[in-house]
Amino acid sequence: MQIKRANAPEPSRAELEHLDQLRTSIEHALVNGKLSRDEIQSIQALMDEDHRVTVAELTILHETLRQFFGDAALEYDWQ
Repeated sequence: MQIKRANAPEPSRAELEHLDQLRTSIEHALVNGKLSRDEIQSIQALMDEDHRVTVAELTILHETLRQFFGDAALEYDWQ
């Protein structure tokens, strides 16, 4: 399901580049099928660098996780 917000402004070039960087960072972290604590913190820091987490960032996170794992459970590596 795709949700569209009627009054949402189009993302700027900088925002699109940020979203691309976020997607790349998430994909890189998921290559081995696990997320380490450092990888999670790095992704969170990237999402929060402007002191807000946007719907677009959450959508990128969700879509990228589903692209890699489908409905399979995500395995965390806390060591």
